[in-house]
Amino acid sequence: MELVNASEASLSANGLYLASQPDFSDRTRLTGSLAAGGQASWSVSFALEDNDEVPVYLIDAANTVLAARRFRRVPGCESSQAFPDGANEWYATTHSTRNLSNDPARITDLVINEVMFDPPSDQLDGEFIELYNRGGSAVDVSGWRFVDGTDFTIPPALPSRQAATWSSPPTPPD
Repeated sequence: MELVNASEASLSANGLYLASQPDFSDRTRLTGSLAAGGQASWSVSFALEDNDEVPVYLIDAANTVLAARRFRRVPGCESSQAFPDGANEWYATTHSTRNLSNDPARITDLVINEVMFDPPSDQLDGEFIELYNRGGSAVDVSGWRFVDGTDFTIPPALPSRQAATWSSPPTPPD
């Protein structure tokens, strides 16, 4: 597990712990320091839950939660990286950048172009999400999914310079 220090001063990790259990029974002591603007990492062995996720808590000696994040294992990827360092956007990646600045592969040609989340009809079949590939080649989106609030199936590829729209299944009659 890697932590980043976004401040302009060195920070001590002494007295801090990482844990994955809500009761912190598996807490791992952190030692050393994080240089100003730098990273430091510690080896941990946290078990994945049945849903291939693991919560991680950064706590102090009084078991006060200072930060928490839930990570999901992505098949074929070996790490999750915040980008830029310390940001709230996370990317699954096939390579680790342990103790270095994160630089995950990002697909910037694919954008969410339009969303209808509250159609005037109040019917789920009026909801849709449109993705647009503004790049010059097809983007493989197989295995991609929306993780909150939707249940759309995404096809394996989105051709270049094209948009695709996914809708909710029709609302069953009363």
